[in-house]
Amino acid sequence: EGMRAGQFTSPDALLTAGYAALAAADPDIVIEPAWKVSLVYGMPCAIYHQLPAAYYLASRFRGDYESAVLHAINGGGQNMSRAMLTGALVGAQVGLEGIPRRFIAGLRDAQRYLALAAELEQSAIRQETF
Repeated sequence: EGMRAGQFTSPDALLTAGYAALAAADPDIVIEPAWKVSLVYGMPCAIYHQLPAAYYLASRFRGDYESAVLHAINGGGQNMSRAMLTGALVGAQVGLEGIPRRFIAGLRDAQRYLALAAELEQSAIRQETF
């Protein structure tokens, strides 16, 4: 019997990201400097390497978007994937106002993305009222 949608060959591998977040919250477990998270969890772009590293960084720097993303980038390897996931997780925690303006200003079509973010925010607010 083949795998069906929503099934994983090793669902336990998906739990690793949660363990990484717990490790980041534990004061006795510190990866220093934080960019070495890529050495701990792995540099390839496979999700079971990327998620734990991104969750670790997003937990450790939950209110500091810039530090989280810069440590994700400085870890080397498949840093674009790691930085994208880390940025998404921390961005969801800090909101648009927590992302340094220079990060947004440097984007091609920045105004279009800001308009999409505002539209998404309004959609979420409408959903909360129901």
